[in-house]
Amino acid sequence: MNDFTKPSFNLEQHLEKLLNNGLIISDLDQARHILKNIGYYRLSAYFRPFFVPGQQTKRFLPGTTFDDILQLYVFDRELRLLVLDALERIEISLRGTLSSTLPIPRRAWRVAGKRNNTREHDGH
Repeated sequence: MNDFTKPSFNLEQHLEKLLNNGLIISDLDQARHILKNIGYYRLSAYFRPFFVPGQQTKRFLPGTTFDDILQLYVFDRELRLLVLDALERIEISLRGTLSSTLPIPRRAWRVAGKRNNTREHDGH
């Protein structure tokens, strides 16, 4: 079993860490609200593009704001919703097309079902 050695931070400590790493937060109350609702660790995935490259310490690029990170998060969320919507439309269209071009008689489904049930009960 692994022991976790990283300290647990509360909301204020997370904000302090972000500020100490060079993030510009113009509205602390808004940042608190967002971190409470979205969560620090969920939002932290969107920090990466804004870190200074090639450094061990995770410092933000000069001029990076909390709003920059939030805008990236919102963009990703909206893109994900658009992709899921498109996938749903493709799935429904494909099912409709398949069901209208490959009609299988009802009897075939019943026979196939009986065969499968018989195999399970017979142990085959």
